[in-house]
Amino acid sequence: MDDKDTLIISNTETGVQELSEQTAREKKDIESAVMDGKDTLISTTDTGVRKMSEYTASGKQCRFNIKHSGIYARTDRIDSKRET
Repeated sequence: MDDKDTLIISNTETGVQELSEQTAREKKDIESAVMDGKDTLISTTDTGVRKMSEYTASGKQCRFNIKHSGIYARTDRIDSKRET
């Protein structure tokens, strides 16, 4: 990745935070995984993809989008059905 902004899509807030930290530490190519033929999860790290896959499998359905360069600038919550 270069200095351009990167869109990271995660189904959990924890996934977004983890991906942000990993992206800030290490610039890596984008990897993706498709879950249940519906949601596409995009991550900058293989670890992030696996982490998000685990959350999706456990039934937590919350998606967060972030756009950042180094640190995340905004977080938008979409279709939130998290357990409290």
